[in-house]
Amino acid sequence: MANTHAYQLNVNYGDDVIGTLTLDSATNLLKLSYSPQWQQNGFAISPHLPLNNRHTPEVAYNYLDNALPEGAARKLLAENLGVSEKNVYSQVRAIGNDLAGAVTLKPAQESQVAGPQPVFRALEDA
Repeated sequence: MANTHAYQLNVNYGDDVIGTLTLDSATNLLKLSYSPQWQQNGFAISPHLPLNNRHTPEVAYNYLDNALPEGAARKLLAENLGVSEKNVYSQVRAIGNDLAGAVTLKPAQESQVAGPQPVFRALEDA
């Protein structure tokens, strides 16, 4: 049997991978699943996305849809990607590090590679 979960992103809170977002390529439905460790020690990122992973695909879609830009910015994003404005997965995959809120989404390969570390310097009063 073929793997119908062809598209997957890690869901991150800070440096922690707290779960996965999967797009089922057979049904085009989204599924957000928390990792077992996050279920034990974390919190639900939305009241509609409980830690028991029992929610409908529509709830995951709505959560992500609301994290994306609105209006003209959303339209430009979709046009730039060459997808429909309703194609939430493609948009989240493209800008998952810059969504509204503290949660980020990115491909698993990117989560495993440490990016550049921020550099801080003291500012003078002047």
